[in-house]
Amino acid sequence: MSWIVSKWRSRSHNDYAGEEDPDHRLRFEAVESKRSETFASEIRQIEFDFLQAETVRKVPEQQRGEIFKDAQIGRCGAFVTQEKNRLDLFEQAEKGRQDTFRLHDDQRHTIFEASSAAREEVFLNSLEEYSEQYRWYTHTVETLFSTNRQHRQSMYERTIKAISTEFAAFLQIEEDTFSTVHARRVSLLSRISDDGSILEGMGNNADPLKKSQAAPTLGNLGNIEPSRYINNSVPSYFSGLEAPVTQLGEGVNFRHQGSTIRGGYLRGDNLIRHLTKTKVIRLYIPHFLVK
Repeated sequence: MSWIVSKWRSRSHNDYAGEEDPDHRLRFEAVESKRSETFASEIRQIEFDFLQAETVRKVPEQQRGEIFKDAQIGRCGAFVTQEKNRLDLFEQAEKGRQDTFRLHDDQRHTIFEASSAAREEVFLNSLEEYSEQYRWYTHTVETLFSTNRQHRQSMYERTIKAISTEFAAFLQIEEDTFSTVHARRVSLLSRISDDGSILEGMGNNADPLKKSQAAPTLGNLGNIEPSRYINNSVPSYFSGLEAPVTQLGEGVNFRHQGSTIRGGYLRGDNLIRHLTKTKVIRLYIPHFLVK
C-alpha cells in the first residue's frame, strides 16, 4: 500500500490539465493504462511472493507436523507398551493373591469343618444328657402328680362324705324343729282370745323379760329355751330358727340391720312381715301367714 501511494505521489503533473488540450485526454488515458498494467503486474508479483513465502512456510510446518506425528506415535507406542506391562504385572499379582486366597480359604474351610464336627458331637452329647434329665424329671413329676391326685381325690371323697352326713343330720334336725315350731305357731295363732278375736301377740307386762338372760343371737340361738322369751300367753314365733328372736312385750326393743323393732308396736303379722322384708327370716314363714 505504501508503494502505491509513493507511486501516486511521484506521477507527473500537467500544469495545463485544466485547459482545453486535445492531446491531454489521450496522454492521460495512456498514462493511466500503463499505470494499471504496472499495478496489476506488481499485484501479481506480490501474490507470487506471498505464495512462495507461504510455500516456504508450509514446508517446515509440514516437517514439524510429521515430526509431531512421529513423536505422538512413539509416545502412544510407549504408553501402550507401558500399559501392557502394567496389565501383565497386575494379572500376575492378582493371580498370586487368588492363589494365596484359595490356599487360606481351603485352610479355613478345613478348620471350620473340624470345629463344626466337634461342636456337633458336643451338642449331641449335651442333648442326650438333657433328654435323660428331662425323661427323669417328667417321670418324677408324673409320679408325684399321680400320687397327689390320688391323695386329693381320697381326701375329697372323705370330705364330701362327711359333709353329706353332717348336712343330712342338720337337715333332719332343722326339719324336726320347723315341724314342731310351725305346729305350735299355728295352734297359738289360731287360739281365740278373751274378747273373741284371734290373738295378735299382745303381751302381758306382768312378766317382763329377765334382765339376767342374754339377748338372743345367731350364735346362741340353738341353745335358747323358748319359754325364757315368752310372756304369759305370747310365744316366741322364731325360737330355734336361723334368725334372732325378739321379745314381743311392751317396752322391749330389738335392733336388726339398722331397724329398731319395738315389742309394743310390731306384733303378730306386722312383725312377721317386717322380719320377712328385712330378711331376718326367709325359709320358715309360709306364704299364707304373710299378709
